[in-house]
Amino acid sequence: MNDARPMLPMLGALAIGACALSACISGAPSLTGSQLDKLSSLTVYPLGQTVTKPYKVLADISAADCSGSPRGGRVTGNVDSAMDTLKRKAVAINADSIIDVSCGTAPMVNNCWAAQKCTGRAISFAEASPAASINK
Repeated sequence: MNDARPMLPMLGALAIGACALSACISGAPSLTGSQLDKLSSLTVYPLGQTVTKPYKVLADISAADCSGSPRGGRVTGNVDSAMDTLKRKAVAINADSIIDVSCGTAPMVNNCWAAQKCTGRAISFAEASPAASINK
């Protein structure tokens, strides 16, 4: 009788390795109606631009796109599509803004020769404490 259980760890390692080699980046999440409303007010701060309000970092996020090739090829990416996905990821985790945003060409991402990849840090603005308001 053949027992396939010894093969399971190897299959899992192969799946993880394949994803790592192809540099998988998840796509845009589905958003609720209120999240779609928030999407239009989300602010984006490029790398090097300072945020003046107190905030906390929710997560480092990234997005990639390779839909820029003619006739649907997977050779180049579209930076606007990558940025839209980045914003949607931020809103999905209830971020108020994205800081330290940068975009550029990234080779071999999501099985694309030269995708456009955007990265940033999703943040939420901290509420001012009552003591801080009194001291001003």
